[in-house]
Amino acid sequence: MKGKLKHPPVTLDAPSRKIVRDAIEDYCRFKDWPLFALSVRTNHVHVVVKAVETSSKMLNAIKARATRMLREAGAFEANRPIWTERGNQGKLLTEKAVNDAINYVLNEQGPDI
Repeated sequence: MKGKLKHPPVTLDAPSRKIVRDAIEDYCRFKDWPLFALSVRTNHVHVVVKAVETSSKMLNAIKARATRMLREAGAFEANRPIWTERGNQGKLLTEKAVNDAINYVLNEQGPDI
């Protein structure tokens, strides 16, 4: 995977992770998107949110909001890519699948760093 990267990988430090978390939580509230689980790690983010729009539109909006907030905070330069293209947009079609995803995001990511 690293060999396919066009830019050096991004590592989110604690302040950047907080910015991303706050940006996602605020945006989901603003859009009235039910946010079930969120885990911001050093090199990726897990979000379980109820699909209100197409998954690609929601993913792009969340990434755009987090990017804007990171740049406004001075965490990353304007021309520095932060996220990879696309992202996993798995659909959770059963209540069990939703509950399993929530558990995975909240309880199986290791300690909050």
